[in-house]
Amino acid sequence: PSIDHSGALPSVDMMLLGTGDDGHCGCIYPDSPEVKLTGLGKIVVPVTGTDAVAVTVDFMCAAKVVVVSAAGSNRAPMVAKALSGNYGDFDCPAGLVDAKEETIWFVDEDSVAEFDEMQDDDDFDDDEDD
Repeated sequence: PSIDHSGALPSVDMMLLGTGDDGHCGCIYPDSPEVKLTGLGKIVVPVTGTDAVAVTVDFMCAAKVVVVSAAGSNRAPMVAKALSGNYGDFDCPAGLVDAKEETIWFVDEDSVAEFDEMQDDDDFDDDEDD
């Protein structure tokens, strides 16, 4: 089935999410009232100051597979932040996305360059400890 109702939240098989260089994912923005609803089991919420609605981070995480799209050098700091886990509770919604089975980051060389540099630095630090 494309929608699974057996869990606490309905779940879709796959979700494709866009991101912004500020760390927003879908229509969930950093430090917004909407991201602060994470963990409360909501599915859809109104987006403050608009006529729009958004699916919540909880619903994003209930999906079996999530593809997070983040291409371009302008997203490099956000990708590094999200993939490293170095962010506050609500300041990088893209980093909060953790699908039930698999979360796939769809990036290009420019957007992942800063994260790769962090990994290379960590590898260098690990070599020094030997």
